[in-house]
Amino acid sequence: MKELIHLSTRLVVMSQKGAALLKDVYKAPPGKIDLIPHGFPTPFHGFDNYKDLFGVEGKLVAPDFGLLSPSKGIENM
Repeated sequence: MKELIHLSTRLVVMSQKGAALLKDVYKAPPGKIDLIPHGFPTPFHGFDNYKDLFGVEGKLVAPDFGLLSPSKGIENM
């Protein structure tokens, strides 16, 4: 992991916990770490409340959760 951190220009994580792990356990420089949040805002109060936030108001949206896999059939949509 140390070599990977050293050779990387940026380190992308999807949670604060992941960023903390890189900094605290692996001593990664905080300036190399980018957090791209994974998931949806919480608490969730219905998708229509967030459509304007994501610029999709007035559009049909099919939200999904979890990792993508062939069994989800997303490619058929």
